[in-house]
This record gives sequence, structure tokens and C-alpha cells, in this order.
Amino acid sequence: VAPCNLVTIGVLALALLGLCLFWAARGSRAWMDAWLRNVSMPFKRAVSAAVDPLPFSACEAAATLAVLAAVVLLVRAVVLAVRGVRNRLGTWLLHFAALAAWIYLLVCAFWGTQYYGATFAEQAGMTAAPVSAQELETVAAYFAARANAAADSVPRDADGLFAAGTAEILDASAGIYDAMAEEYPFLAGPERRPKPAFYSKLMSAFGFTGYLCPLFGESTLNVDCPAVFLPVTVAHEFAHQRGVAAEQEANFCGIYAAVTSGDPVYAYDYEKVIPVFGENHKLVEINNHSFQVRKQNIPNCKAIALCCKKHGVPIVVDSDAHFETAVGEFSQALEMLAEIDFPEELILNASARRLDDYLAKYTGIFERRIY
Repeated sequence: VAPCNLVTIGVLALALLGLCLFWAARGSRAWMDAWLRNVSMPFKRAVSAAVDPLPFSACEAAATLAVLAAVVLLVRAVVLAVRGVRNRLGTWLLHFAALAAWIYLLVCAFWGTQYYGATFAEQAGMTAAPVSAQELETVAAYFAARANAAADSVPRDADGLFAAGTAEILDASAGIYDAMAEEYPFLAGPERRPKPAFYSKLMSAFGFTGYLCPLFGESTLNVDCPAVFLPVTVAHEFAHQRGVAAEQEANFCGIYAAVTSGDPVYAYDYEKVIPVFGENHKLVEINNHSFQVRKQNIPNCKAIALCCKKHGVPIVVDSDAHFETAVGEFSQALEMLAEIDFPEELILNASARRLDDYLAKYTGIFERRIY
């Protein structure tokens, strides 16, 4: 056996040993959670931060180079075998097996482990109960009604078809998990850009709308599919980026994030949802930070405020400061409210007594009040 082949055999053996360790350790929830918390998620976040500035998918680029290298080496091995050089095809197969084993090991280490750690439902305190056919019918009717109600709120062309551009949808993805992460803080994570797939036609042929690369922590989207599929696909892949492995849970997170994002492309139906907020004594937040970092969503903030004004739903205004010097700064939010002549009495935290009375009445959060 040639020395280089001995080295390759050793490399292959290490990969197989690593796979055995994975198969043995996946039965321990404590080990899986520790690996995800201390190694897997930090590694993927670091790598995704490094490749995020690239305008293309680093995963696709790496896969393309790997395939091209394998083909070139295979052609070379075939040529040498034809010329009578012994064991060239066997050497190529050995090297290919070692590479494939290591890729599979890395996928198991940085994605397969996600399936054996704490699930979204467990972290959120939810229980997945059996669903009846009647419940499925009710949910389908609910979403159909919401789609019809929101039909006029999305951009359309002269033929009435969804007309938001791919670039617009991908660029608008920043912050779509902000609202959901406030409710489920474990979903908070660094923002990463979704990448358009170069091989979108190939993805369409196999029925894929997007995927998360387990080694780069990078979301890659099929831009050949109808644009109307992209918003929820982006939100779905962002769930995977945040450590949600199971497809059904990623679907739930994607839909929840989309309908609470406040973006017109990802938006929920204000006229249906905001009155329900009022009926259930839920407060709508208008925060100043959105006016600074998500300027494209300012019209949505105004639309939400107008809907609250129309239905008499109270709001709170805050700075949502991400730095100490911005604490207590809400001039832009107040300026927008003044523009639409928003009733001061519906701004609960404009008065400490008003906010206190509301919370005491509907939440029982205070045992006593001090003024």
C-alpha cells in the first residue's frame, strides 16, 4: 500500500470513529444540548458571519469546487489507468470515500445533532396534541380567509398577480424574527442575509424552495420558484438557522414570524388581528428603534397605528434602545403619531397612572400602586 493511501485510510478511519461517537452520544440529551450550546451553534454563527457579506452562496461555491475537483481527479485516474498505471481508480475511490465520510460526519455533527437536542416545543413550553380532521379544516379555512382579506395589501401587477420582486423580498427579511424573539428569546440570533441560489433551476427540478447549509449556517433560496413562495421559505430557513431542526416546527416558526413581522410582504391582516388585540386587552407596541433601523417598515407602523386609532386599541410607545444613549428616545414614533392625530388617551404609557390602572385591571400584576 502506498504511503499516501495509508494516510487516507487513517483519515477515513478517523471519520468512521467520529460517526461512531455521534451514534453513541445522540442518545444523551445532556451531551447533545451541551454540544449544540457550546460548539455547534457558535461555530455556525461564526462561519455564517464570515460568509454573510458574499453576494452568493458560499455553500454552493464550495460544493461546486468539490465536485469539479472530484471529476478532474476521476478523469486523471481513468487516463492513468488506461495508460497502465496500477490502482489509480482504487486510489481515487479511497480518497473519495474519505472525503464523503468526513462530509457526512460534519453534517451529522453540525446538523444531525440538532434533532437530538431540546426541541422548539420543549423550549417554548408547548405540547403537540393530536389534530382532528375538523381542526385541520378549520385551520385551512382560517388561512384561506386571511389570505383573501390580505389580498389587497401586497403589491400586484396589472393582471392581479403577486408582484414583489425577489430582491425586495430577500432584502426585507431583516428583523422578521424580532417580534417572535421577544416572545421566545431563545430564537434571538444574529441577522444573516438569505442568498439566491445559482442552481435554482436544479432546485426546482427536485422540488426544493430553499435549504440551510449545515456547515456554513447559510440560507440559500430557490429564486426560480414563484416569488409568492419566498417570504415564508425565508422565514422557514431562518428558523433552521436559529436551531429549530424539525420541519413541522420550522414551518410553525416561519409562519408565526412572518405574520408578526410587520413587513407588507410578510404581513398579517391588521384589520382582523388588531381588533382581537383590543378584545383580549393586548397592547400594541410602537417603538422608536424601528424608525431608525427598518425605515422600509415605517409605513407599516403608521398603518398599524391608524388601525389602532380606528378600533380604539391602546398602544405603548418605547425607545427599544439597543444602546444606553438611546434610552428614552421616542421622538420619531411620537412625530408619526402626531401626524395621524393619534388620541393621547390611547397611549397608555403617556401617563403612569393610566398604564398602572390598565395593567391592574386586566392583569392583576400589581398588588399595590405607588404614585
